[in-house]
Amino acid sequence: MNHDGYMFHQFKTCFCVFKSLDGIWNMIYIKQSKDLICYNIIQNQIINQIIKDKYQPNDIRHHLDTQLKRDLILISYAESNEIEVCNFKNFQIIIKINHINNGGFLFSACFYNDNNNIYIITSDNKVTNIHQTECMKVFDLKKNKIKEIPNSNEDTFYIDTYYDSKLDNNFLVSCNSGHINFYDFKKNSLFKKYESDCSYSKIRDYLINDKEDNKVLIGSNYYSILIWDFYGGELIKKIGYGNKDFYGICLLNKNYLLTGVVDKNHYPNSYPILIELTNKKNFKKIKADLDKPISCIKSIDTENGKLIICGGRWSDIIILENKELEFKVKTIIEQAA
Repeated sequence: MNHDGYMFHQFKTCFCVFKSLDGIWNMIYIKQSKDLICYNIIQNQIINQIIKDKYQPNDIRHHLDTQLKRDLILISYAESNEIEVCNFKNFQIIIKINHINNGGFLFSACFYNDNNNIYIITSDNKVTNIHQTECMKVFDLKKNKIKEIPNSNEDTFYIDTYYDSKLDNNFLVSCNSGHINFYDFKKNSLFKKYESDCSYSKIRDYLINDKEDNKVLIGSNYYSILIWDFYGGELIKKIGYGNKDFYGICLLNKNYLLTGVVDKNHYPNSYPILIELTNKKNFKKIKADLDKPISCIKSIDTENGKLIICGGRWSDIIILENKELEFKVKTIIEQAA
């Protein structure tokens, strides 16, 4: 499916959900492609609006800086190749990095914390007259220096970090065409490559199911949900859902996965479905239709119960109550993008 292709990956992250230093569940989402809205999830109210005059934010991340006791917000801009790190309390810019990739588009960016030093990891998709080159880069906030990550020259659409307690290592994760890579940041080497059976299919999202005895990696592409053995690296299961595409994934417990789907015959209408992982034919549609593809799904546990937040870059955002895998619409944030 190529209707949204490049633009979807450029703008995958439409919101960021986190519990702030004061213990409040917050969300920052992109409204009308430019403005950033800070939203109190529990009280269902806007607490701040940041107007962006020039460029469209494409990725938003949160990091709790325990050393200085502050909530940091990372905002990246694909078109201008800029990154801002802000203090969530007042949204003052702490640092601004211009033209971090010296050309190309900044598809994704995330925080990486190591020994109280905060790094920013970015992707770089640079188109030349001959071919397209890509790489991941590291920006050291203390040294104010940028370096390239070895062996990362590929089409990375989404990057993140994952800490594995068994190996005591915080990995860099990159979602690419046909595979997911886990990098060992300390050794500057590739830890493992998880390959799908479709080399050209863009993997847009991932998560780890560590509730199983055998830890598995789950990824989604346009056509299927893919499940690998985490330590072995083998592809062990593939789940499809008729003539539909998958957008965003969220693990609710060890047996159930929530994902957004789009019926290719009714593009771009989208809705979430519940998948029972132990039975790949067991699908349950959730009554929460959106007029654009769902690119983000998050589950949070609050004092008042479990909530599911789902939405897309150009769609409304829907907050669902989750009571023992029965879902009810709690809040609709209209015109969120």
